[in-house]
Amino acid sequence: MIVIYFLLVAIVCYLIYKASDIFEEATSYLGRNMSNGVRGASLNAIASSMPELLTSFIFLFTLTDPVTGYAGTIGTTAGSAVFNALIIPALVIIFVYKWRVVNKHQAIPLSQYVLSRDGLFLIISEALLLITIATGEITWLDGLLLMLVYVVYSMVLVRDSKKSNPHSNIINFQDNINIPGTSRQFWISIRKLIISVVLMTVLCYALVHSVEAIGVLLNINLLFTSVILAAAASSVPDLMISIKDAKAGNYDDAIANALGSNIFDICIAHGLPLFIYTLMYGSFKLNGDNSKESNILRIVLLILTIISIFVYKRKGGVNKTSGYILLGLYAVFLGVVISRILN
Repeated sequence: MIVIYFLLVAIVCYLIYKASDIFEEATSYLGRNMSNGVRGASLNAIASSMPELLTSFIFLFTLTDPVTGYAGTIGTTAGSAVFNALIIPALVIIFVYKWRVVNKHQAIPLSQYVLSRDGLFLIISEALLLITIATGEITWLDGLLLMLVYVVYSMVLVRDSKKSNPHSNIINFQDNINIPGTSRQFWISIRKLIISVVLMTVLCYALVHSVEAIGVLLNINLLFTSVILAAAASSVPDLMISIKDAKAGNYDDAIANALGSNIFDICIAHGLPLFIYTLMYGSFKLNGDNSKESNILRIVLLILTIISIFVYKRKGGVNKTSGYILLGLYAVFLGVVISRILN
């Protein structure tokens, strides 16, 4: 029986990637006038992070109690954050050299401003979430504060986009509708967005309940099964979008997508379901084990995030060694998770 659930997770993982690909096609058209680094941190990040958002909603609203559901939400967003911050940039760097997009002796240049901007907001988001979990009680205010961080981040992205191209709008709906030849493509993109979200909702529902079943059969806390299985499955779209950007030479978008996805995961994919749930059903308290393990995961995540940002900001750009360091950091994270499972 457990083999069937693992197989289902693998199939769902692939189908989520295909559904996210449709979403990304639509957002690419809508955000075609946005600058590099801004598009990656905003539309690309949102497109690739829709599975995390939907998975968090389903964990919180469909499982038997909020503490169990919140453990799944924490696991998914924490695991996705580590995957995005370490695995995606590492593979992007390694593949860029493998494909000979850059010379093997040449470092990959990255925008120091983009790294500083996204790194700062990511650290703020993770620190705020750590404080939220440490209190032991989850309220609507916690979700609201996380979403407000993303509102500020979005305002900074809008400002940066206007600075880089003062004559364009982020998404000019009036132009999309009124200019001959663009109206049809605009509405096709909107339909693609709707279809892809419906497909991902169904797939994420199957993912959540498969991960829950695996946890029950193996007698493992849902926090840990979701931090590996649900997180990896929902992070595949992030990986593929970043690889596409890197192959095209858009290195800033590739890294900004990974970091921007993390900010979206923490502030929106985590904060929005939390805000709505607690408004509808009231606040809830974490039990001792879930609170302790969640705190450990978030502390490890914050430390790894800070280290990874220093790796990205290597003077002169990142190289293959940077990629291997990031893979090593992910191995450390897996070691921590396994040790907590066996504890």
